[in-house]
Amino acid sequence: MKIKFVGAIDGITGSCSWLKHIGSGTQWLVDCGMNQGAQAGLKNERPFVFEPTEITGVILTHAHIDHCGLIPKLYKEGFKGKVYCTEATAEISKIQLKSAVKHLSPKLYSDQDVDSIQWAPFDTDERFNWGKSIALVPNIKITPMRGSHMLGSSAIQLSWKVSESLWTSHTSLDAI
Repeated sequence: MKIKFVGAIDGITGSCSWLKHIGSGTQWLVDCGMNQGAQAGLKNERPFVFEPTEITGVILTHAHIDHCGLIPKLYKEGFKGKVYCTEATAEISKIQLKSAVKHLSPKLYSDQDVDSIQWAPFDTDERFNWGKSIALVPNIKITPMRGSHMLGSSAIQLSWKVSESLWTSHTSLDAI
């Protein structure tokens, strides 16, 4: 697994980590947040450092705009995957993103881009349980753990298979 931090690297907003799993040929984002503050508009307008059409899915930790704010831009630029999160995070994110459309200057995305998001709430499945692993694709799974940062937030442990019998993992804790 190769991990590159592409957001919140020169400040505290714009959270986004890009993961490439060589074994499965998949690419993932943990969060895809909007930058805030001075020069934020210029940062948000920049092209992504990855190709949105090659991203398999987004794992969203919570609904703050600096964690979810560029997901509609991702879809606008060709992303076709799902956004994995809690149901509360999906619902709050929709409200935040619809509001952002009205206030963005320049317009990074539209209401239609927000509506195109394919939410995949993992806590609506009857088999869901905090701390229980969920397979995203063969050889990659997440284990959501309760977060207390805001309603719907979750810490995510990401695990991937490194050989036929060996798994490894990395825990991404909610950022404040």
